Order: sequence, then structure tokens, then C-alpha cells
Amino acid sequence: MSDPSAYAAILVKSYRSGRRPAVGDVARAMERADGPAVHATVAAALGCRVEAWKVAIPEGVGTYAPMFDRAVKPSGTTVAQIENGFLVEIELAVRLISDLAPRSDRPWTRDEVAAACGEALVGIELVAGRQLGTPPDVPFPAWFGDNMGNYTYAIGASVPFASVADRLDSLRCTVTVDGAVTHDAPGHPLGDPLKPLVACVNAQVDLFGGFRAGQLVTLGSINKPVLVTGPATLTGALDGIGTVTVVLTA
Repeated sequence: MSDPSAYAAILVKSYRSGRRPAVGDVARAMERADGPAVHATVAAALGCRVEAWKVAIPEGVGTYAPMFDRAVKPSGTTVAQIENGFLVEIELAVRLISDLAPRSDRPWTRDEVAAACGEALVGIELVAGRQLGTPPDVPFPAWFGDNMGNYTYAIGASVPFASVADRLDSLRCTVTVDGAVTHDAPGHPLGDPLKPLVACVNAQVDLFGGFRAGQLVTLGSINKPVLVTGPATLTGALDGIGTVTVVLTA
């Protein structure tokens, strides 16, 4: 039987201590439906608010998790490296200028969701959960409850969303690690980067009030995630938007 309160307590302890335990029975028993309660319990315990959302469509199901204010940083931020390192993802994000509240009479359309996007931004996400490992070693329900592995999100350059709205699927992304290029190609793996946001807006189940004006939404990794295990300077660039940098220290 799942125990969301017990799992939330494990995550809170990890946040506070900086120590990442191996996945145990409590995590393995988690169910996907427990995720929103775990998110809310952890946020309350840590005194965090939702600064942003990360969205995905695993197995075709709109799934989204909060990024807490403590995790969202400006470009150039310095982050201490951790055991086993970080998966590094360069992402396109949008900042909302109006609420996308749940509604029962009709689904939100892509055009309506796009109209709620005021800015397009480039970001670097450092992915590492509060437990050792990533899916499939960490069962997805537990990973979901752990904010889908969000550790740090650095916000880089931004432009008005309208200036890139008609070419979101073809923005060229370049990723460098200590100056070495690890990715340089146009396009987003999903084709349309707004696809997961539309799916999640139409499947809202969180306990924070949903997608709100002023919040950031990151739309999934453009590059194949790169594992970085030591000190490094990370840079991501999206053509037409700009760059973002994170420095990993020993």
C-alpha cells in the first residue's frame, strides 16, 4: 500500500540534509495518483512556493510537476556537483501572462494556450532526484512525486513569445560542456513543444491552483540529456532567443 506522507517525509529529509538515499520500499509502493499530495506536503514542509512547472506526456498522458522557488536560478548560477552527477537538459520555456485555469465546459485549444504565453526563454535543467538513480531504477510514480527529478533550473535569455511562435519546432539548439559541443541541431523531439503544455492544461490535478500568470513552464529537453559528473561550465543556446549558463563546482 502506498504511503504519500511517508514518502514526502523521505524527500523532505533529503532536501534538508543533502543526502540522497537509495530507493526503498516506500518509494516502490508509490502510485502516480499520489504525486500531487506529495508535492503539496513537501512544499508546505519546506516553505516553498511554485515558481514554475515542468510538463511531459509519458505514455501519452499529460503529467506535470512543480519547480519550487528554491530551485529556479538566474543564468550564471553556480551549483555544487553531487554524487553520481547531473543529467543536463537544455529546454525551451514559456512564461504565462494569463491564467490557464481548469474548465469543464470545453478543453483549452493550442491557440488559446499559445495566447497565454508572454515570453519564450532558454533554460538549463539539472536533473537529479532526492534519491539515487533515475527511471527506470526509480519507479516513475516516485520520480513524479519527486518533482520529476528537478534539482535546479537556470533561466537564460528571453524574447517575446510572438517573435518565435511560428518556428518553435525548428529553433536550433546548441549545447556545450566546457566548450565542447555535445548537441547542435534544429528542432524539438516532440515536434511541437507546446504539445505537453496543452495536454497538461487539460488534465490539471495539482493542489496549488494550476497554471497561473507569471509562472514559468519548461517544455522538455531539446537535447539528449548529458550526464556530467564533475566540475564544468554548461552553456545552452537557442537560436533567436539567446543563451544560458550554469557553472558546476567541485
